[in-house]
Amino acid sequence: MSSSESTEAYIRFLKSISEAQYPLEYENLSEKYNIISLGVTNIYDDAKIVFLCGFNKPLNEWGLSDQGEKINSVSIVAKLFYKGVKVLLSWDAVGRHKDDTNHNTLIATEKYLVENAGALFKSDILIAPHHGGNNGSSIAFINKVKPNVIIFSASHQYNHPTQNAADRYLLTVDIDNIFRTDRGDDEREADKVYYEWSYSRIDGCTDLEGDDDVEIVIDGNRKYKVRYVSENGRCKEHRNHF
Repeated sequence: MSSSESTEAYIRFLKSISEAQYPLEYENLSEKYNIISLGVTNIYDDAKIVFLCGFNKPLNEWGLSDQGEKINSVSIVAKLFYKGVKVLLSWDAVGRHKDDTNHNTLIATEKYLVENAGALFKSDILIAPHHGGNNGSSIAFINKVKPNVIIFSASHQYNHPTQNAADRYLLTVDIDNIFRTDRGDDEREADKVYYEWSYSRIDGCTDLEGDDDVEIVIDGNRKYKVRYVSENGRCKEHRNHF
């Protein structure tokens, strides 16, 4: 195919935009075409990726009504195997309702995985569902994965990672093995309930983008290191909430 020719996916994308009857915030090109079956495997030299799920739309039995939950619940979940180390990539998977105070709740994507993924689930390193949002990381999910290391891919938005999500991991994972890409961040607001995890917070800090990148170094024979790429940077700005 020449660089001037359009792929089938791009043609579907343009068609979806032209036919939309409302402003688009997202477009799932697979919605009418594909689902990813549990166990589909791709091999790249020494690395293997096993897909655990990826839905074109939420399953009817999930009974989701919130639009955000519907969008996130169809996220692809995959597991990387490399030199004996297993990394679970859970992206925006949903396992709870955001405002649910019951830590034992289990719904949607995480419920499907807990009930179906079996021996494929256990992993050394977990990229936490939905950036550490309270709508993921259910107790049942954590207990099934049994991770040694957690990475919250978060930024200065949406109170991620939440205190409730962090508390659920801290039941089984040492705090020194939990990494967050927004060290120092402070999203407290005087007129709102505070949800963000307080660990490493700096009062009034908006974390500087890109200063808390986390790398996974796999040396072989099941040996790995997870660490911050650089020292914690300065805050972008200081704000006075109170």
